[in-house]
Amino acid sequence: MRRNKSICFHDAQASFACVGIFLVLLTGCSKSDETLQQHFVRTQADIATPDGVILPETVVVDGEFVHYQMDQGGHWRIRATEQSDGYHYSDAERLPAAEAPTPNS
Repeated sequence: MRRNKSICFHDAQASFACVGIFLVLLTGCSKSDETLQQHFVRTQADIATPDGVILPETVVVDGEFVHYQMDQGGHWRIRATEQSDGYHYSDAERLPAAEAPTPNS
């Protein structure tokens, strides 16, 4: 009879472990509530370029594009594509100052 309790105890531990793993996977696969602007600032703001680093307070989302300014000057636009693991950025383009939106526009 002692053996049956031991098997039952191990079965319960295995069940709890499976439930725990399932919850971790479910949480890890859930879509983030992070906006495109937040994602861009979090993932791109520390990247150094010849124009310096991105000024987070200048980041503006305009449809599929993110506009931003650099600390050494320059206004840029980059295309953002939503993917299962976040956003993918491509096709960066330097813009004339007149075409760059401001954060309040």
